Amino acid sequence: MERVFSKGCRSLLLALLEKERRWSELEKVVDKRTVSECIDLLIELGFVKAIIDYTESTKGVKKYTLTERGLEFAKKLKELSNLLPV
Repeated sequence: MERVFSKGCRSLLLALLEKERRWSELEKVVDKRTVSECIDLLIELGFVKAIIDYTESTKGVKKYTLTERGLEFAKKLKELSNLLPV
């Protein structure tokens, strides 16, 4: 669980709190390796899920979004973010 509080995972959760995002958008928040490691962990914990968005393309675009559990966690994390090291 301590990995969830790593800078990279925190940054991704807070970015996803704003809106659902494509992988390429997440790579602008943290580096590619961190996205890969953290997204896998966040999906495993049930905080994030992948969805296919058909509004941008008829083939669909894969995006990542917070689950209900992830939304609650990210809101609490945002409240605590001032207390955690950057």
